[in-house]
Amino acid sequence: MNDCRLKYRIMLTNLSDEITKRNVCLDMLKVASADFVNIKTELQKAINPFAIFMLLDTAGHMSQNNLILLIAIIQLLGLTYLKDVIIRSGFEYTENVDTKSVFSLFRRRVISIGKELSDDQLNKISGVYQVPNENCTNQWRLLQYLQDNKTFNNNDELMEFIATVGSVGVIIGWYECNKSTCPYINTFLKI
Repeated sequence: MNDCRLKYRIMLTNLSDEITKRNVCLDMLKVASADFVNIKTELQKAINPFAIFMLLDTAGHMSQNNLILLIAIIQLLGLTYLKDVIIRSGFEYTENVDTKSVFSLFRRRVISIGKELSDDQLNKISGVYQVPNENCTNQWRLLQYLQDNKTFNNNDELMEFIATVGSVGVIIGWYECNKSTCPYINTFLKI
């Protein structure tokens, strides 16, 4: 292993340690990374952030020469304190990564929903979709379960999901539905 690759792996280890130390939800990283891994079951099995980073590396979306995806994940999830770990490791942190060019609109919407859901909303959604208890421990695991079980895998299905959960009182804050016309005519106010 060359020095640059070793330095890169050490940085990823340090990032993983910092994420774990701050109790960042591993499932949130899994949801953010879902579009970039080749084998989804391996992502589901990941037991720490380092394992997720290695899946992204193996898939060719991240390397010691290209940290754009890593930085985009950090920015999208609001984990900007990790910037210091990258810089201390001797890598460049690009401040102005355009997350819209890295993540699909669908993925940004799913992340936005995950950031917003409360425990009460989580319980209502799990009741509507009869989600097993082990997949309701947090909003990220719930979203991962719903996506894995084909509840939504594209923007149209996501819109149907939002309308369905809206009917039981779960209102997604950035979503506006003109009910006088069609429940699937939607406008995303953020993102």
